[in-house]
Amino acid sequence: MHSFKLSILLVFISGITFAQDLNSLSKPQWLEDYDKLAYNIKARHVDPYAYVTKEQFNNIVMNLGYSLDELTLAEKLVELMRIANQPGDGKTSVNVEPYFHYYPIELFWYSDGLRIEKIQSSMKQYAGHQVIAIDGVKILEAAPKIQKLIPSDENLYYRTKWDQKWLRNADLLHIQGITKNPKTAIYTLVDDNGNIENITLNAISYEELQQVEWQRGYSLDPRLAQTKGKDFAYIVFDEFTIYINMPKYPSTDVMKKETESLIPLLENEAYTHLVIDLRQNDNSSGDAMEYLAKRIKKSDFQEHGKIYVITGRETFGQAFTDTFMLMEDFDAYPVGEPAAQNPNNYEIGYTDVLPHSQISYTVAGSAVQMQPGELDDVDHMPNTILMHQLITPNFEIRKEGMDEVMEWITKQP
Repeated sequence: MHSFKLSILLVFISGITFAQDLNSLSKPQWLEDYDKLAYNIKARHVDPYAYVTKEQFNNIVMNLGYSLDELTLAEKLVELMRIANQPGDGKTSVNVEPYFHYYPIELFWYSDGLRIEKIQSSMKQYAGHQVIAIDGVKILEAAPKIQKLIPSDENLYYRTKWDQKWLRNADLLHIQGITKNPKTAIYTLVDDNGNIENITLNAISYEELQQVEWQRGYSLDPRLAQTKGKDFAYIVFDEFTIYINMPKYPSTDVMKKETESLIPLLENEAYTHLVIDLRQNDNSSGDAMEYLAKRIKKSDFQEHGKIYVITGRETFGQAFTDTFMLMEDFDAYPVGEPAAQNPNNYEIGYTDVLPHSQISYTVAGSAVQMQPGELDDVDHMPNTILMHQLITPNFEIRKEGMDEVMEWITKQP
C-alpha cells in the first residue's frame, strides 16, 4: 500500500486547559508574541511572501506597537489571525477559537442558503430556519466581511467551513462592523412558510458553548443515527450497502476489535456498495484507515463491490490524505462535497506555542502534491478533490429524515 500519511504534530491547547487571563498580559508581552509568530512564519514558511511583500509583512507587526493600547482583547487576538493569514494558507494558523465569545447556534450553508443547523434547546422552534440578516446586515453582505479573516488562498469549502463558524462569533461580528454590540445580536430568520422573525441572542464563552443542549433542525436518517457518538461504527444500510462512519480515527486496538465482525460482511458478495463516511473527520494524524484498508484487501471486497468515500467541508488532515489513498489503492469514488483542503498545497511543518499567551500556532512547511498538474500553474490547478459526484448538502432532503449522499449512492448499480 502506498503511504500517504502526513507528518503532522498538531498541538491543541484550549482556553480550558490554559486558564490564564490574557487580559493580564502587558504590552511588551503581546508585542513579543506578535514578533515570535511573525518571525517563525518568515523563517519557516516555504513561501511567506506569496501574497504580501516583505516590507508589508514587517509593517503589519511594527504598526501594532502604535495601536495596541487601544485594542480590546478580541482585537488583539484578531491581529494574531491577521499575521498568520499573510501567507494565504490554512496550514499557517493560530488557535484563538477558545478565547472568543459565541452565540448559541450552529450555522450551515445549504444549497438554498444559510440555516440554523442547531440552536440551544430553549429556542428549538427556530432550528432549521434560514438566516437572512444579522443586526440588519444582509447575510450576503455579512459573509464577505467575515471572510476577510479567512486565509485567501484556501478553497471554497475551507472558506465555507470557517465562514459559517465565524458568523456566530460575537467578537468577530462586532470587530468586522456587522453587529453594534459585542454581547448581543439580532438574527433575522425566515421559516419554510416565508414568515420572518427577529430573535435576540446573547454571547457566551467558548467553555459555556461546550455545555449547550442542542436542538437540530432535522432528524437524522435513523440508520445513520445508529453510528453517531462513536469514532468508528458500521451498519448494514440496506440489502446491498455497508456503511462505515469515521468522524474520528480510533486507536488500532479499537479498530481490531470493531472490525472483527466486518470481514464476513465484506466477503459476502451480496453487498456491492461499501461507504466510508469522512465528512466530519478532521484528524491531523492516525493510522486507523491504513488498518481498515488492510481488512478490505484481505476480504477481496473490491473483486465484487465498489467503494465510495464521502467527504465534506470538515474533511481535513489525515482523513483528506487517506481519501487519496483509497482512490489510488481501491479505485474508490469520492462523493459529496470536496474537502476543505487543497490537494496541491502545503503540509504543516512547524508547531509551537507563543511565549506569553501560550496560544498554539502552526506554520506551513513543504509543498505537497496529491493531484496531477503543475504546481506552478495555479490558474489551471484544481484546488479541490476532483469528485466523482458532487452532491451539495440539501436541507429539504434531510428534513425528510434522509441523507442526500446516501440517497444517491444507493441508486447506483
